[in-house]
Amino acid sequence: RREEMSQSAAECNQLEWECNDGTCISKTWLCDRHPDCSEGEDEQNCKACDPVLQFDCGDHCISASDVCDGFFHCKQDGRDEANCQACKKGQKECKNGQCRAANRWCDRTPDCSDRSDEWNCT
Repeated sequence: RREEMSQSAAECNQLEWECNDGTCISKTWLCDRHPDCSEGEDEQNCKACDPVLQFDCGDHCISASDVCDGFFHCKQDGRDEANCQACKKGQKECKNGQCRAANRWCDRTPDCSDRSDEWNCT
């Protein structure tokens, strides 16, 4: 991540935070339990993940943009990919996570490999 940092505070913008040495880092890197400033000050006095910019993995914070991106950033339990709606418009999600056309639900022909599209039909 060091190569993504700005070199001087004069370049810091509203989405960046200034380290003691003048380096600018992304505000999403604050309190993510990974020191990015040379003196580690971006990890000091941290109480919790920023509820707007970050997501709490339990043992570390990740950028909110990393949630539901198809990659497990919360290595402990994958909570950043839990409860994500991956299906496109006009589709429904099978119990096993597959997506199938919503108009094929409860048509007496299983389309989901786990047959969940045919469960609880009236």
